Amino acid sequence: MVSVPLLPREIRLHSQSNELELVWSDDIKSRLSGALLRKACHCADCLSTGERNQVEEDALLIRNVVGAGHYGIQIIFSDGHDRGIYPWLYLRELGQV
Repeated sequence: MVSVPLLPREIRLHSQSNELELVWSDDIKSRLSGALLRKACHCADCLSTGERNQVEEDALLIRNVVGAGHYGIQIIFSDGHDRGIYPWLYLRELGQV
């Protein structure tokens, strides 16, 4: 039996509440705040320097979301941070916390 990868059917950026909403192929919805996503960044810079632990509150706004192939998405934050790629599985796990 071939397993189907869990992918979002819809991705919505709610600018007013600063949340990213994902509707998954199994109809589960995840709403992730900008603060959670910025602090969960696991790019090389954030992991090696601890940058994600030193984030200012006003830097947590999600400015844009860009596809990163079939792998996941890249999130651009108001502090200019755009180096992290958020894989689908990682986003699903963050939505279950």
